[in-house]
Amino acid sequence: MDDDETVTEGWLESHVVTAAQYSADATFGPVLPAYSSEVPYWIKKLDFFSRVNLTTGGPVRWPATNNVRMHSRFLDSVPTLRFSEEYSLTGGEDTDFFYRAREHGASLVWTSEGLVRGMVPANRANARWLWRRGLRLGNVSARMLRRRGWSSGRILVVACARVLASPLLAAAAAIRKRPVGPEIMHIPKGVGMVAALRGRLVQEYERGRAGAG
Repeated sequence: MDDDETVTEGWLESHVVTAAQYSADATFGPVLPAYSSEVPYWIKKLDFFSRVNLTTGGPVRWPATNNVRMHSRFLDSVPTLRFSEEYSLTGGEDTDFFYRAREHGASLVWTSEGLVRGMVPANRANARWLWRRGLRLGNVSARMLRRRGWSSGRILVVACARVLASPLLAAAAAIRKRPVGPEIMHIPKGVGMVAALRGRLVQEYERGRAGAG
């Protein structure tokens, strides 16, 4: 988990029980936003930091280290498995790591009850930060898809579809009283996917940007 997160009651038990029930090497759970008092109302209202909570025991599409428990026996069985320095400035090294772990036979499953809360500070609660974040996540998505053998053309189609579908998805979410923000974020994510195809990557963790995101 990240250093700005706190676990909820029963977090560890949920991960342990799910791992045992589904013979999983790693279990992942949802991250709920905890907003600071300075966060603007519209950020909370549109719920930009909301994340989907999947079904316990189901597959994990985009595994990350923000809420995960991984058994050491699997890591011991693949001693060459390490985080790639290729992602050190852009982020995404955790998703890449778990993708490669899965290629080595790791079983990755979801546990919906293993909740953590992630603090959302005021300096992240603005349109500029959200846009840059969306670009970076789109970059990572495209790079992961290329790693899985997708062609540039296929990735481009998906990127354009995300941008074009975003307004419709946002409207549908509003009608159904579901989080609208994540649907709006398809726009910068789609743009970020196209940027990655052109070799333009957001380096969020470059020296001098500490604390920016």
